[in-house]
Amino acid sequence: MAQKPVDADYSLRFTARFVRNFKRIGKHAEYVEENFDQLIFDFMASRAMPAFYREHALDSDGRRVDWTGYLSVDLSPDIRVIFTRNEPRREVVLHRIGSHAHLCG
Repeated sequence: MAQKPVDADYSLRFTARFVRNFKRIGKHAEYVEENFDQLIFDFMASRAMPAFYREHALDSDGRRVDWTGYLSVDLSPDIRVIFTRNEPRREVVLHRIGSHAHLCG
């Protein structure tokens, strides 16, 4: 995984579930390690996320999981990263990574 940039404004925390998901996602045809590394650097920087990540808020929308309060970015057309941002602590928590079908079923 990426090293912390010298000028990082946010710290990162990975949930146990994210770590388990991450071990599997490396086998996905669309996973590119360099893209994930760049995403980590972008999370840690204070600037807004680049538009190509398509950052958006999630909600329950009748799905089996209630994602209200979580955010999502697209790592690729099929791979999503679900996270929360804790502004007072300047922390980004990565909760899940996986295909859209796997996460939103």
